[in-house]
Amino acid sequence: MPDVIVPVYTWAGIKVGYFVNPKVERFAQDHYSICGHFCQPDGSLPDRIEFNPQVLPYRVDLSGLEEFQHAELSGVYVQRGRQPVAMTGVGRNKPNDQS
Repeated sequence: MPDVIVPVYTWAGIKVGYFVNPKVERFAQDHYSICGHFCQPDGSLPDRIEFNPQVLPYRVDLSGLEEFQHAELSGVYVQRGRQPVAMTGVGRNKPNDQS
């Protein structure tokens, strides 16, 4: 079975890295946590990633995971910077979703 890749972007659309086979959980209405091994865009696995609550939040593309109602997470912030990295964010509706 191929690895599931979940990319992470800045608001400007710059890829900052990606999760490989992450654990994604919906823990409240439209709120998600995502945790797993986080790789840099070049494929390297950093010991930790930097985070600063004053920076703009990330976007996470969940479109490769069909089991979730949302295709994207917005307002994503790093909760744990060491591997396995953990982030939280808010789901955005899929384009054809009427809810």
